[in-house]
Amino acid sequence: MNKTIGIVIAVIIIIAAGGGIWYNQSKKTQTQMQAHTDNDGHAMDQHMGSATSEHMEGDGHGTEEHMGQMMGEHGDSESGHGALIAGSRVDMKNISTFKTGKVDFAFKLFSKDAKELTPQDMNVVHESRLHFILVRDDLSTFQHLHPEYKSGLWSVTTTVDQAGGYNIYYDISPVKETAQTLYQGITIGGSTQNPQFPAVSNGKASISGYTVTLSNFSELKTGAETELEFTLAQNGNPVGKVDPYLGAYGHVVGLKEGEAESYLHIHPVTETAPQNGVVKFGTEFSDAGRYTLFAQFKINGQVTTFPITLDVNKGNEQSTDGSKPHGH
Repeated sequence: MNKTIGIVIAVIIIIAAGGGIWYNQSKKTQTQMQAHTDNDGHAMDQHMGSATSEHMEGDGHGTEEHMGQMMGEHGDSESGHGALIAGSRVDMKNISTFKTGKVDFAFKLFSKDAKELTPQDMNVVHESRLHFILVRDDLSTFQHLHPEYKSGLWSVTTTVDQAGGYNIYYDISPVKETAQTLYQGITIGGSTQNPQFPAVSNGKASISGYTVTLSNFSELKTGAETELEFTLAQNGNPVGKVDPYLGAYGHVVGLKEGEAESYLHIHPVTETAPQNGVVKFGTEFSDAGRYTLFAQFKINGQVTTFPITLDVNKGNEQSTDGSKPHGH
């Protein structure tokens, strides 16, 4: 009996000791987990604080730029509507030295995963791998250029007559990504003085003896499929022949006043030779406001840009099929 009692007591002692070890180990593990969580939380806050501080340096717009990259990486620009802040995806050379007159743009482009984009990495869209849109920040000047790739850089030279802030839109279609538009703000010869945004132009623009009329300019609303019908005329008569330009019978870039990211690149639905000088485009506007449409047409071998400024009123919140509005 005494032997049996001794065995039982020994077992109880072993169990109690094991339980103490388990409890101490469990408490230690829990403490370590709590410490790990605290450290991770601190590290995350520190990383975000460091990122914010780092991107606030320079021109003071880095935080907005960095957040735009983080929050807008898969924005509407991939469907032709809207533009993403270029940030580190564009490395523009000599960006702080631009002056009016002849301007040489030379830069590198990078993919979302920070790999350099060469011509082999870019799809050809409307006869070009890169559409480079240069617009003064008050929408008073517009250029549509096509840089070439030389000696490891994309480059293009143009003439800029007016000093001021400008936005560059890089319209690209990387082979391994969806089509998208990046934008970058620059200054040429000083900031914009007394900006003069275009006034509403009653749906017409006259350049070089030609007049372009947008038939339904006063009826445009958000959230609905919209047809833009342009009529080209000379001396009151319809233009007899509209030539193809970059593989289409016209191009339209739409920009909203005061919002650089509100960008539309619209291509025509007219696919055969235009009759009576009429070229039709299809698009949707997601935001109400004042827009300038830069409509480009090639007539008698010459490409002419016709700016038309108009107001888009608020309509339905969604398009007729319930999808997000798009630019093409």
